[in-house]
Amino acid sequence: MPEHLFHRIAPHLLSLHRQTTLSWVTMLSQNTQASQARQTFYIMLDGLYYIGSFDHTLPCNAHGTQTGILLIEAPDSNSCLSIITQARQVKRKEKRHQRVVEAIARKLKLMTQQLNQLASIPLFELTPIQGCFSKAGEQNYVLSSADLERALYPALHRLQTELAR
Repeated sequence: MPEHLFHRIAPHLLSLHRQTTLSWVTMLSQNTQASQARQTFYIMLDGLYYIGSFDHTLPCNAHGTQTGILLIEAPDSNSCLSIITQARQVKRKEKRHQRVVEAIARKLKLMTQQLNQLASIPLFELTPIQGCFSKAGEQNYVLSSADLERALYPALHRLQTELAR
């Protein structure tokens, strides 16, 4: 993405992620070959998205992954981000599982009892492949996974750039 466009939309992407906790996720169902959309909470951690599945399932292929779309919309419906992702279930025994549960609890401001309930909900890791950011009254902007990470972790990107010099 050209720098001038990136600098124009990066603050909007960051704001969108700060003001939202819910998203829509659609995965292709293996049995019916039909899409199913679900609303769920999400968090972005280390460049990856994590969602919980309240119905305890998201369809995955034989490799344990599934392609889907994550949609994050601003509360005022003024902007939205749709992301093509590769999803995999995060097993409870993985170290990342507890870290993600704690991060979600902080974002949702959950109490201890609710945190225990959250820990029992299956978590899915969504790796961004490509995204599209839309802002009311403006054109749509195609984003790579690197553009998303750069917009949401600007300090880390600056540090990496300085270390590469």
